[in-house]
Amino acid sequence: MSTLAARPRRSARVPVAIIDPRERGQREGAIERIEHRARRVDVRLVLDDGTRAEACLAPVEAEWLDLRPGDIVWVRPLDVLPLCDGPGGSSLRTLSLSG
Repeated sequence: MSTLAARPRRSARVPVAIIDPRERGQREGAIERIEHRARRVDVRLVLDDGTRAEACLAPVEAEWLDLRPGDIVWVRPLDVLPLCDGPGGSSLRTLSLSG
């Protein structure tokens, strides 16, 4: 018997985009954890139905949003989490960073 079969499998997270709260028909997510990487910020969330989710932001976007664990944000499910290591790769899609 393989020891790999006995290990619990890590549950997959649903990829989401953090969106403007004025956009209707979307879901709420509570931020669990924020991981700052070299060129991206990974955000782990729990959706309103208990589903685990993740979003990826550029560092400037994460700084502008000032996200903290426990914050509630609006999200939209994505088919695939974008690569956030380059320009235009964020999963922040609707919010405008201009002030």
